[in-house]
Amino acid sequence: FGAPDLLIAISSNGNAGVVLDYCRLESLADTSSAGPALDLDSDAADPESASVQIRWSTIDAETGNGITMNNCSVAVIRSKIEASGHGIEATGGILDVGWSIVEAGSNAIHAVSDCEVDVAHTFADGGYRAIHLEDGSLFVEDSELAAMTDCGMYLVTSGGVSVTRTTVTGSEEDGNGQALYAALEGADSPGVLLHSMFQGDGGGPAFEIEGGTLFAVGSVFVSDTNRAVLIRSETTRVVFDGCEFVNTADDNTNLVIELYCPTTATNIPRAQIMNSVVRSLYSGTGQVFTIGTTLFDATGLVSMVNCSLSHILAPNTFIVPATNIANDCWIMPAF
Repeated sequence: FGAPDLLIAISSNGNAGVVLDYCRLESLADTSSAGPALDLDSDAADPESASVQIRWSTIDAETGNGITMNNCSVAVIRSKIEASGHGIEATGGILDVGWSIVEAGSNAIHAVSDCEVDVAHTFADGGYRAIHLEDGSLFVEDSELAAMTDCGMYLVTSGGVSVTRTTVTGSEEDGNGQALYAALEGADSPGVLLHSMFQGDGGGPAFEIEGGTLFAVGSVFVSDTNRAVLIRSETTRVVFDGCEFVNTADDNTNLVIELYCPTTATNIPRAQIMNSVVRSLYSGTGQVFTIGTTLFDATGLVSMVNCSLSHILAPNTFIVPATNIANDCWIMPAF
């Protein structure tokens, strides 16, 4: 299918099913106001009653979004989407992307308004962000996500979040550069990061969380110019198990983990770090509890455990060496 503007529009009030198999959709629009290559809209109560499957196909939108979907169930399998706008823009509904490539000038996947998103075995490259989620749930596994000018993943939601065996890279071109920004306040279940790698570039922390609860297991957080992890908001609770935190900056002046919230807050952020390696730690206005964890900076010579407003409880924690420890830190026992 080839056209100067919108290629295919599917509108339904339910009981509609469309399959695009081995197709190529190419929008040749040359105006910024052009519509998406594929526009899907349903006002049915159940998104699954209006379903679209795209398999072994290519969608190329020179201007605008590749796919715009509203309250539909869409599956993109073994396909490639290229768009100057968003690769896929979803408002409500269910989106499954598997074994595919999504490249976009803006966000590769942009999902809002209680959208359920599943991404597996997919490469997503966003000119702005790889995945942008506001409200809804996100499950990512065995994928690679990259952003050119902002966050690899930007998540503001009270829905479930799970990232497994995935590499996420933030921007290399500006000063934001988080691999993952998460605000999970009021979530029904904690966010989960499993055996994944988060690489922050361009000045931002690899992982920034502001509100909510999250578990990270067997994951690596790396930043080249800033904190590997920044934990903000008095309502934030984070547990790290078997993780590694690294700052690769040449001057070794940047911290690796920082907990922060305004001193006027009635509560403080808290982190539990177990069986991990922390190359530098700062807990400005938060509380850290470490178990079986080694603390040292990037040179391996000086420990930076500066907790003037908090406590570190450190059973079986190795500090190399035990210097710069505030009076209100509790070490029990440590070596």
